[in-house]
Amino acid sequence: MVGYVNMGLAYAFKYNSYQDVKPIIDSCWSFLDKYPNSFAKPNVLSYLLEMTVLISKDLKVINPLIDSVLYYDSLPTTKQRIGALLIERNLDLKRGREFVLDALPNLSVKNQIFRSYMLLAKSDLTLGKFASAKINFEYALKTDSTRAESWYEYLSFLRIRELTQEANVVSSKIAELEKQSKIKFISQAGISPNINKVINNITLLDLDSN
Repeated sequence: MVGYVNMGLAYAFKYNSYQDVKPIIDSCWSFLDKYPNSFAKPNVLSYLLEMTVLISKDLKVINPLIDSVLYYDSLPTTKQRIGALLIERNLDLKRGREFVLDALPNLSVKNQIFRSYMLLAKSDLTLGKFASAKINFEYALKTDSTRAESWYEYLSFLRIRELTQEANVVSSKIAELEKQSKIKFISQAGISPNINKVINNITLLDLDSN
């Protein structure tokens, strides 16, 4: 069942449509009805939440799933992921922020901390809390200053807020990051025999081995 849902989840995220997601959700519920005490139950509930938010904005359906997931797994990373779902899907910004803020002090991996601050900044923007958004953008970039896409988001924010001087500083930072990336690519291209090579005549198999 877990293998089936793993493949179904990947397919659902790719196509993100009701007709692709609904059959997998129905299969998950059928599995839980048949095997209510299965060791896979926490995983299946988590998958159900991930897929349900793809096709529904109904919090009367989503909130019970959140509570069920947290009943089995209340780790900070799980709370952060739930917060991300609520914020990125614009389902419940207030509750999403609560999850992220609750998880943040207990996160230790740089990428997770960075992501939390970016989620808070994005929700701040939607809520019109621009001073808070600026602070969270800066915390995120202080945590990890190597991500050009995040600097671009911050630059867009500064330009919207007409903070020209700060925007110019960020533009310079982005230019430097892009220069470093170009140098890294050129350097790597000279080391790896696989970069800039023509690839053809590849045979691939589908799930039926055809």
